[in-house]
Amino acid sequence: MSMQKHLRVTDCHDRSVSALGYHLARREFLTGFEDGVIKWWDLETGQLTFSVFEHTGMITQFLYWAEHKLLFSASNDGTIVVWTVGATVFDRITLNASVFCMAINHWRHQFICGFKKQLRVFALDVKKDSGHVLDLETCFTDRRHKDIVSAVVCIDTRIYSAGYDKKFIMYNTSSYPNSKTLQVVYCNTNAHDAGITNLMVVQEHESTRLITGSFDKSVRVWSQDGQLIMKLPHFAQFISSLCFVPCVNSVWICSGPPNPSVFDPSSGEIVSESVETFQTHESGQPFHQLVCIPETNHVIGSSRQHRDVTVWKYNKMGCVAVLQSKQPVECLTYTQKEPILFFSGHSDGTILKWERQQSSYFLYSHEVFNMFETPSRRMDRSSTNKVRRNISCQKAHSAYHLIDVALSGEKASSGVTASNKTVQPPSFTR
Repeated sequence: MSMQKHLRVTDCHDRSVSALGYHLARREFLTGFEDGVIKWWDLETGQLTFSVFEHTGMITQFLYWAEHKLLFSASNDGTIVVWTVGATVFDRITLNASVFCMAINHWRHQFICGFKKQLRVFALDVKKDSGHVLDLETCFTDRRHKDIVSAVVCIDTRIYSAGYDKKFIMYNTSSYPNSKTLQVVYCNTNAHDAGITNLMVVQEHESTRLITGSFDKSVRVWSQDGQLIMKLPHFAQFISSLCFVPCVNSVWICSGPPNPSVFDPSSGEIVSESVETFQTHESGQPFHQLVCIPETNHVIGSSRQHRDVTVWKYNKMGCVAVLQSKQPVECLTYTQKEPILFFSGHSDGTILKWERQQSSYFLYSHEVFNMFETPSRRMDRSSTNKVRRNISCQKAHSAYHLIDVALSGEKASSGVTASNKTVQPPSFTR
């Protein structure tokens, strides 16, 4: 039950990868580049299927609409291109401003775009009765952000946005079809100490939370009401990407090192050392961007400078957790009743008892038993006690001998019988 490396595409273009996406109906993943080129790759083989050039600026984001099998690509050239299942252009929408992020509110049938200093909401029109997939006539704008809106997500009827101005804003959408306003429910003007680079939703069985990453090298966990739940320690560099992988219930964090950090949202711990996926330390550029395909249990990652793309695939028979020990393992056993305990025997004579923590599938506590050291200590303590008893007996015997000698001297000098005197033997404390 782990994510394992499936394939790797090297030198996929002469320009850096700026966006990653997927088209579920085609079983393909996409790479967008700084020069506006989009390439389509087979998800299982890694073979290039299409290379298109429909944007004149850097690709900023891909968004897949599963209901109608349409793919949106956004660029800083101010356009959004809509792609069909045949990888052909279905619509081209000109918005005259760089588009940095996109999201779909399925409850309200709305399309949200993040620009510099503004957030725009469009009504979806898949039949293009208004001329485009997005109804440009009925759109409305919110201008509470003062810098680039870097991320936008939706949970039910609510919209959440984050930007380089450090703001984290929560909106309520109206159920009235003619309403053209967003009601601000919560606004945190200093959600981070620097601009926010990422915002994502983590949906578990019992809770739904939001996670933000920032240029201040920190990751923070929020409730749906915008309350801060947890702040993770500072990372090596700024947070370039966040990716929730539902099949293993973990969040991958790109922040500078070659391998992403793995965060367990259930326990609130970094569990990278307990996850098999990143146990091998490979040389090369760090991953800059990650995207998960939850329907197929794939994760796509790209490095900016080496222009490589890596695909991981879920293996239900894979390793759940890695338990680290200092000595080679000689033997293993386990208990068959709850709680399940693992025992590992090692070459230095130690036995480790492992028990999984209830808060996480990845974390185990352990207790050490030394089979060689404990008996020797008992033997040492036994020998010491014997020596102490022998010394005490010798001292007592010597003392009684001295008393006898003294009494014999008194008999010889005074002629008084010893039987008329009562002599108390000396007492000794062991």
